[in-house]
Amino acid sequence: MIAKGTDMSTGSHVDSYLIRVFQALRRIIRAVDIYSRRLASDFSVTSPQLICLTQIVEDEQTTLSSLSKQIHLSSSTVCGILDRLRIKGLIHSERSDVDRRKVVITASDKGKALVRDAPPLLQVDLAHNLSAMPPGELAAIAGALERIVQMMEIRHLESSPILALESEPAQDRAEKHTND
Repeated sequence: MIAKGTDMSTGSHVDSYLIRVFQALRRIIRAVDIYSRRLASDFSVTSPQLICLTQIVEDEQTTLSSLSKQIHLSSSTVCGILDRLRIKGLIHSERSDVDRRKVVITASDKGKALVRDAPPLLQVDLAHNLSAMPPGELAAIAGALERIVQMMEIRHLESSPILALESEPAQDRAEKHTND
């Protein structure tokens, strides 16, 4: 749905592209949501928990800082995830015999079984399909997605529950507010 006040002089072909972009974004969000719900209902874990657990199983043993770096999440976020995995009996942690300051994290048998039985991580299938694409097409997709992220990050979040196209680009609004 296009918001009121949108400049319609751009033509209907632009409007159809905009609709396609928003539909594609909604489909991506929906796919992630369906995957997350399946993990929660069938395996009682969240996607971030499965990502952490999978990495722990692959590494056989790791530390909080190493795991944080590998999965590109902050140590504080990973610490909370590990606490929940520990409560579920999916991991063990103990002080290193070599360096008592380090805590070594390993997957329990239950954790290893969950990783073996869970569906592949969403990004694994996506990465496989993307890697089969011609480099130029992959570069175009990467650039377009990075641009979308950039456009979304400069806007302050509003309470509107519906994605709408605004008549004034976010960057112009941001510059106006800076000059006020």
